[in-house]
Amino acid sequence: MNPALLPRPPACACCVAGFPLPRMGSLAMSTVATRRIARKPVKTSAPSRKARASGDDAPRRIDVHHHHASPRYVAELAAFEGGAHANRQGWTPKHSIEHMDANGIATAITSISSPGVWWGDELANAAARARDGNEYAAQMARDFPGRFGFFAAIPLPDVDAALMEIEYALDVLGADGIGL
Repeated sequence: MNPALLPRPPACACCVAGFPLPRMGSLAMSTVATRRIARKPVKTSAPSRKARASGDDAPRRIDVHHHHASPRYVAELAAFEGGAHANRQGWTPKHSIEHMDANGIATAITSISSPGVWWGDELANAAARARDGNEYAAQMARDFPGRFGFFAAIPLPDVDAALMEIEYALDVLGADGIGL
């Protein structure tokens, strides 16, 4: 499939010109993901050396900057911003996999889309959005083994809720790391 024919995925603030993710931040996130992934078995579509030598061009890359957006998150964000992020409507894991396959990506480590979970409103709303996003990402990882992992969202600036979400995300959901 020609990647140019696929609809472009929504851009996040860290992907848009003028807001690049600092190199050190990207390296830190990928290091966390690499360490977590290396400790647990993951089935990927990555070919063996023998398969690569034979010309097999199956996906082998791991994308550590890949966003997810649960249906609840998209709906809340549309209501909060008056539809400013309407380009996230219709995003699905299967659509994301089409983009991954078209670009040689075996596995994507997802994080919640911008603007994150705290929008300057009640802290309890941020905690609920983080939990929803983390459970959604964990379900994606279960539904598509080897294709998705995730960095858990945490409801900062509520430090106590963030620490509880970190514990839940790592110990119960099996998150690959924490997105900051």
